[in-house]
Amino acid sequence: MSQQPDPDEAQKAQDDPAVAAVVRQWEKYRPKFTAQARKEGNLEQLALEALEDHANTFDALLKRGLPSVEALHAADMECLSLPDLEE
Repeated sequence: MSQQPDPDEAQKAQDDPAVAAVVRQWEKYRPKFTAQARKEGNLEQLALEALEDHANTFDALLKRGLPSVEALHAADMECLSLPDLEE
């Protein structure tokens, strides 16, 4: 997992509606991962990093000529889905 975020970055992440949406998705589909990340104090930071990776991946796929719907789906799967930690 990531290092502990600095307090300013953590507060910014907590206030971001997109981060909150990712956290809600993870809570629903990956409750064990979410609980562990929350316990470690880096849940919002991980969500923020996932969103940044998502934006970068989406842009890169668009530049390679992928249609936007396909690029969005691929970026979602690559960056916002988590490894299967629930088994």
